[in-house]
Amino acid sequence: MALIELTLLGGFSLRRADKRDVRLPTRKTEALLAFLACHPGEKQPRDRLTALLWGDRSDRQARHSLSQTLLSIRRELGEADSLLLVERETVALRAEAVNCDVTEFRYLAGTAGSWRAALDLYRGVFLDGFSLREPGFEDWLVEERARLQGQAFDTFLALADAQLAAGDWSDAISTLNNAIRFDPLAEEAYRRLMSLQIEHGFCNDAIRNYRFLAEALRRELKTQPDPSTTAIYQRATARPQQPQLQVVSEAAAPREPAPAEESGAPHREPAGPRRASVAIMPFIDLDAGMEGKVPLARGLTHDVITRLAKLRSLFVIAQGTIFALADKGIGAEEAGRLLNVDYVVSGTIRNQDGQVIATIELVETRCARIVWAETIERKVNDSLSIEDEIVNQVVSSVAAEIELSERNRAILKPPGSLDAWEALHCGFWHMYRFNEADNERAKRFFKLAVRLDPTMARAHAGLCFTHFQNAFLLRPSERQQEIARAYEAACDALIADDRDPAAHWAMGRALWLRGEHDQSVRELGDAVDLSPNFALAQYTLSFVHCQSGDAAAAIRYADLSHNLSPYDPMTFAMLGSKALAYARLGRFNEAAEWGIKATLRPNAHSHVVAIAAECLALAGRGDDARAFSARVHHARPDYSIEDFLGAFHFSQADAMMFRRAARDAGIFQPGKLLRSA
Repeated sequence: MALIELTLLGGFSLRRADKRDVRLPTRKTEALLAFLACHPGEKQPRDRLTALLWGDRSDRQARHSLSQTLLSIRRELGEADSLLLVERETVALRAEAVNCDVTEFRYLAGTAGSWRAALDLYRGVFLDGFSLREPGFEDWLVEERARLQGQAFDTFLALADAQLAAGDWSDAISTLNNAIRFDPLAEEAYRRLMSLQIEHGFCNDAIRNYRFLAEALRRELKTQPDPSTTAIYQRATARPQQPQLQVVSEAAAPREPAPAEESGAPHREPAGPRRASVAIMPFIDLDAGMEGKVPLARGLTHDVITRLAKLRSLFVIAQGTIFALADKGIGAEEAGRLLNVDYVVSGTIRNQDGQVIATIELVETRCARIVWAETIERKVNDSLSIEDEIVNQVVSSVAAEIELSERNRAILKPPGSLDAWEALHCGFWHMYRFNEADNERAKRFFKLAVRLDPTMARAHAGLCFTHFQNAFLLRPSERQQEIARAYEAACDALIADDRDPAAHWAMGRALWLRGEHDQSVRELGDAVDLSPNFALAQYTLSFVHCQSGDAAAAIRYADLSHNLSPYDPMTFAMLGSKALAYARLGRFNEAAEWGIKATLRPNAHSHVVAIAAECLALAGRGDDARAFSARVHHARPDYSIEDFLGAFHFSQADAMMFRRAARDAGIFQPGKLLRSA
């Protein structure tokens, strides 16, 4: 009997034989187990495993890390002796001890008559979303994904052939449609599907499929369909056609037809520089027509479209097109293909037991993958309040999930192949790590994005953020030069697009660096006015007010930004701003608790840990304050109270308060603290 069940298709999950989930301590532990599971029973040389996972370390260090990782598997799974075969120079996973979906998929895909079962097992990309930033592992991961995706695609074709042989041509058409959803650039599937559609009288569908293919090839590969594919298309156009639904999208701008396209309707592409595109389909009101029910669906759809568009980070299809498609009975999946958008949002609204329940789904059109799904429940008290709360959650979640998806895709591409949009998201990936090396990488990616598309305001804003980091945290000795560079980048962002809230956010931060508090607040207010859902602007208002403005307002802005973006990479800063605001209000115990919470969030840097130390000192918790101060000195041995006060813009009275607290608690005294530690 197998000891563990390992799922690698669609992501990583691990269960014991008794169905209890197991969470391994590190990504490298998961990566090692995944690699061994893909080669069950095969003895893997230790040198290969260390090169795969610890390629940047010495041989001795890498072998030690491998031994420690094997020990962690033993600790977590208990029966590792029965699971692993560990020898002096090799390691293997006993084949009989693990049920792995990859192994089962490979077996079923290679067995005649088991193709449908194999496809049912293929739940998604191999180790979807998994990344280690280890070159050896990343190379293997890319190859393994390509190998499994190729096998899955071949399985679609084999199933379609079997269905045709059995006379089930309608099932074969459905299977080939699924193959195209799986790989939208697969010409072989298009050729087979178009031939079947022509044979059974669906010429309009064949023509439409050809145009989808031609557009995808032109956009993604800068090429045209193979002549054999075009010949099938010409057969379809030569036959009598029924009237076709033509969809003209605000997302589109006509272009000249390619030579092979003859006289068909023109392809369309997004106007201007590329951004991720999204269509918000009208939410379905499940209570439509029921007496006493509050109609929310149409208003929700309108508000989500409007607020997403105001963010200006996405290309949002206008509501006129969306409602026209819905009125013709076109569903979300088909609308996504007709509009040629990257993502589609759909959902339902219903009233039940005194609550409004909204079920929302975000789908990536290219592969029909559900990116995000959520059920939002609100008590029925004030319909306007309910609508606003639901819209806020949908807008912030959709924007964040699309950005995460685009960022994860971009970071795996070779730098030389990036367009401006992808370079922007690679910059974001590095920007939020708050260390000097990643900040420099982020700067290079933002500069690449600006060079490829000077009109991209968010790339200029990102560049401004890297200079802000240097001035505020990483290079205080170069503060004045970095302030000037941040201001210059913010000016460029406003020139590129003064309707983008990110441009005003960048200018607000740059003005704060220059000590221009009132002007900073005005710029950040403009960002919020342009897009109330832009969480970073709300947070930065909290950041500015928590130091020298309205401390109570700082708390409100921090709460609002956190509600708009609860998983934001800047969450540590939102909580840190809240801690400083409570400290200025004299509510020191609350300040200390929020300061500690801020340090527990990912990416919390030395100034945030220093905030916690100061707030603990003000609350009279000297031992805790000194412990947090020691953490600061571990990262920055020379950190002093002058570094803390120089980073922030406190009034003279508040600066004296923090200075006294540090002196009384004995914190931020580098030499003394390090000797006592």
